[in-house]
Amino acid sequence: MSSPSKRKGSAWEVAIRDYFLDRSVPVHRNPTNGAFDIGDLAVEIDSVHYVIEAKATKSLDLPGFLLEAEKEAGHYAELHRKSLDVVRPIVVIKRRSHGTGRAYLVQELDWWLRDHD
Repeated sequence: MSSPSKRKGSAWEVAIRDYFLDRSVPVHRNPTNGAFDIGDLAVEIDSVHYVIEAKATKSLDLPGFLLEAEKEAGHYAELHRKSLDVVRPIVVIKRRSHGTGRAYLVQELDWWLRDHD
């Protein structure tokens, strides 16, 4: 049996996946792979692959979350033979007492600007 925090995290990943699917956005829930994790979910929009690190925690560690997302986006790019020019790490953080669409999406400004040059 998994721990309560693992179940909570898994439920959050499923909620994000379902949110995208309900809006006809193709999404893939990635398998866990230990040290070579490739993010929790992946979404492709306009030929850009967004590697999502899903977080459902009480305490926020934005630098840690972003570092994890960036590392896993690198693994994703390597595994899928994609250039980092088309892979973007993002973190989706559960917002307490709100629905999935009201979650926080966190990305470094430099990554965001790559899509808006």
